[in-house]
Amino acid sequence: MAQVMRKESSARTTETDRFAYTETKILLDDAMISQLVEIDPSCDLLNSLEQILIDQTKDFTQKLNIYIQTSNFALLSKEAHKLKSSFGSMGLICMQNICKEIELECKKEIQTLNIKKIIKYQEDYIKFYEPSMALLNHNLNGIKYEKKTS
Repeated sequence: MAQVMRKESSARTTETDRFAYTETKILLDDAMISQLVEIDPSCDLLNSLEQILIDQTKDFTQKLNIYIQTSNFALLSKEAHKLKSSFGSMGLICMQNICKEIELECKKEIQTLNIKKIIKYQEDYIKFYEPSMALLNHNLNGIKYEKKTS
């Protein structure tokens, strides 16, 4: 069963410029984690993917600021693409979609690129990162506990 995030306010749902990732309302699709456990019951794969995700995300907020300030959108696009895959492999749907939107916006020609959207995505990345990772950690701890007791 997927963990669902509630919408923040009715004002958010009436905006004309909606962002795709907020429409999913899913922070974590724990079916992805279940699939990883089915593939590798020892959880070695799961542990490896978790560590890769932690390593890749630890400096991203800082990099995001630097890339925006220096208008290095090509590098920001590459970083977002990498994180999109990592978040997706762990079932962190909202974070995956935020990174997807950053990547797509940064790939636009400079004259059509919307810096305000990128800054909005940056704010959402910061807003949803900690709750997403906490939910993932909670789920993973439950799986690791179940493995120890079975």
